[in-house]
Amino acid sequence: PVKCTFHKDNGPSMGSEDIYILVKSEEAQKWQKAPNSVPLVDVVESFQVWRDHSGQPDKLSVNDMERILGYSKMEDAIQNNMSTTVKCTFHKDNGPSAGSDDVYILVKSEEAQKWQQAPNSVPLVDVVESFQVWKDHSGQPDKLSAEDMERILGYSKMEDAIKKNFAIWKT
Repeated sequence: PVKCTFHKDNGPSMGSEDIYILVKSEEAQKWQKAPNSVPLVDVVESFQVWRDHSGQPDKLSVNDMERILGYSKMEDAIQNNMSTTVKCTFHKDNGPSAGSDDVYILVKSEEAQKWQQAPNSVPLVDVVESFQVWKDHSGQPDKLSAEDMERILGYSKMEDAIKKNFAIWKT
């Protein structure tokens, strides 16, 4: 199974929340290209939304699910959010001795497609889930530092790193 992550930015004073579902990779990719082309029961490992609490998986309560995703019914929460948020990755090969870097942003699928066809046709704030670049660290999402962002993407300012490189991000 693969984690399909949803990130909600609650503003500077409230922080952010990352929750996830476990999906079957191939089926999830089919779903994201054509929602409802595959029965949802074949896409998800289980109808459960998770978050990490002190490094351990923790089931999300119905109240938290409704607060974060806007739905209290598990199937609706998964179905309506899985097709809208997509992970866009950027891969940088640093040569044979240095390894490579893989980072990602979370975007709204439909808006991202519009942006890639006609940059600046949609405000970037409507395209990204949050102005944050992520990397996986020990299987968990981790915010990219300004130094790593400069080294990998060529910019230390978040908006520039996303905007100037968006054309080469891969969904």
